[in-house]
Amino acid sequence: MMTTNDRPTLLRRLFARMVDGILFLILGVGVSLLVKANVVWVVFAVGLFLTLFVYGQSVGDRLFKMKLVSTDETQPVTAWRILVRVMLLPVGLLHMVTVLDVTERRQLLHDQIAKTEMIVTSK
Repeated sequence: MMTTNDRPTLLRRLFARMVDGILFLILGVGVSLLVKANVVWVVFAVGLFLTLFVYGQSVGDRLFKMKLVSTDETQPVTAWRILVRVMLLPVGLLHMVTVLDVTERRQLLHDQIAKTEMIVTSK
C-alpha cells in the first residue's frame, strides 16, 4: 500500500502544471498565429490529454517525477478518465489554491471524480 510519501505534494503538482502551462501556452500561441484564431486553451487541453494518454505523464509531471495512475490498481487509466480529469483541471487547480483539506491520497477534486491519483516515480 502506498503512503503519502509516494504521492507528490500540492506544491510539486502546481509547479508541474506551471511547466505544462508555459509549454502549451507557447505552442498554443504559435498555432493560434498559424490558424489566425485563438486556440490556446484547445492546444493546452489536447496537448495535456495526449501526453497523459500516451505516456501517463505530462512534460511537467516527468520533470517533477510524477505519474498518473488509477485509484483502482486493477484498472488502467482510460482515455475517458483522462478526458474527465483534463476537463475538470480548472476545478482541481482552484481546489489546490483554496482548500488545504485534501484526501489521504493527496487527491484534488478532479482526481477524485476521475478516480485517478498522482504518484512519485523514479524517472
